[in-house]
Amino acid sequence: MTAPLPLPAMKDIVNNVMMHSASQPDYQGVPFSPPSPVTVEELQQASQEAAATRMAREVLRGGCFCDARQRPARRVWLLAALEAL
Repeated sequence: MTAPLPLPAMKDIVNNVMMHSASQPDYQGVPFSPPSPVTVEELQQASQEAAATRMAREVLRGGCFCDARQRPARRVWLLAALEAL
């Protein structure tokens, strides 16, 4: 079993990917501002929410009781990215 990627390293990767993506001329995703990068705290919170969401999906057999409309767009994006890991 491999160790999970440390959050500071994940933060750097996420910020680099978001900055690169947002700089593309046809980018229509979540706004990204280098002076306001994703923080370790945001990743930690999103990681905890992703774990809870995975557990809820198991319990509900594919359902999810999370409401994305209650979360800022960036946090929803982070949750999706963490779900993909």
